[in-house]
Amino acid sequence: MKTKQNNKTQSERNSIVSKFVSGGLLLGLATQSFAATPTGRLVVHEWGTFTSVQGSNGVSLQGLQHEDESLPDFVYGRDSLKEGATVAESGPGDRGGSGGTGNPGDWPHGHGHGKRVEPQMLARADTSITQKLETPVVYFYSDHAQTVNVDVDFPGGVISQWFPNATQFAPPVGGNQRLANGSMSWSVDVLDHAASVPTIPQDSIWAPSRKVNSNFVSFKGENEKFIFYRGLGNFKTSFTVESKKGSYTLANSSAQDIPSAFLIRVTAGSHPQGFIKPLGNIAAHHTMMLDASEIPALDADFDHYLKSVSENLGKALVESGLFADEAQAMVNTWSKSYFKTPGTRVLYVLPRAWTDAILPIRVTPQPTSLIRTLVGRVEVLSQEEERNLEAGLQDLKPETTQSFVNDLGRFAEPKLRRVIGLTRQNSVRKTGEEILREIQ
Repeated sequence: MKTKQNNKTQSERNSIVSKFVSGGLLLGLATQSFAATPTGRLVVHEWGTFTSVQGSNGVSLQGLQHEDESLPDFVYGRDSLKEGATVAESGPGDRGGSGGTGNPGDWPHGHGHGKRVEPQMLARADTSITQKLETPVVYFYSDHAQTVNVDVDFPGGVISQWFPNATQFAPPVGGNQRLANGSMSWSVDVLDHAASVPTIPQDSIWAPSRKVNSNFVSFKGENEKFIFYRGLGNFKTSFTVESKKGSYTLANSSAQDIPSAFLIRVTAGSHPQGFIKPLGNIAAHHTMMLDASEIPALDADFDHYLKSVSENLGKALVESGLFADEAQAMVNTWSKSYFKTPGTRVLYVLPRAWTDAILPIRVTPQPTSLIRTLVGRVEVLSQEEERNLEAGLQDLKPETTQSFVNDLGRFAEPKLRRVIGLTRQNSVRKTGEEILREIQ
């Protein structure tokens, strides 16, 4: 039933491309065109991802405020705004984009500082960051120009970066607050013509999201193909992954099926290898066991692995209701982080009920169709990796500390927190805590 419905949606979308509002516009990336919907209709699609790190026991770890791919300078962020602000005044001085080259070497200890919430909030927060909401984008499809209001709530966190500018957000900047009860409102003009957008490098993480046949949106002269936002939070999901003795235990404790999930592993080095194991649907209140004999061999042909993993995830995204170009945009946006970064992870498409609970949304006027696809990403720490990290801290010398932390990448903090909590060796705990203070 779901496949038939999605095929109908895709067919309907293909049929509405017949009416183009304007030709194409050279964006420095590719010639873009713009599709219209049947008269009077408003179609809204959203995709995004959130990331967590779980220890071998399936418990989510703190310290997810780091990032390794910087955003353009024109993106707004809480960390650059004045105390008490509930809106961001226009102007370059109010922007909070990561900027720079995106090279991890631009920041201390070889990975992005990623503290996109203002530092005082991080220091005073009474909850720690266990979830990083990354790159939700909202697309609009309409046959005529209209103003659309979008309100997003984030009960378990705070929206920390966004574009175009918002009309209002909460909580206000500063003060003794916790990372919860976030919200943001936009009022954008959905355009009936193409518009110029800010210049970005061709290899920017921002670039793939533009390659979608959606309407342009505008707010006070800020134009884009979508609404973008990111956030930091502390909330639990009903999905856990345990990794012990080479086996995996994946548990869905919710009342909804997880439509699709994938186990992915990538090795480090100059000749990386990887595998993907499609896990299919994980039923409500179901625990899936994978023993070592069920884990695929690593594929030495990395290009073959990349093709397979991209196609598998793309198919799942289309089945969730996204248009094919939207699914491709998401795959291309996260190909480095999802598919090429060393480590073991599980990607899974959230049930719609989870998405609506994590990020309640209101769109006015009410859309004819609203599709929301979130992908959960769980970075999995196995018992073997935990033991190796403990041994690495035990043998660590001052001259090798920097390279040790660099190798841990953006997840250095949660990994160190896990080892500090496990070790019985005071020297390992002390070394880990010293590094942790430096990179927080």
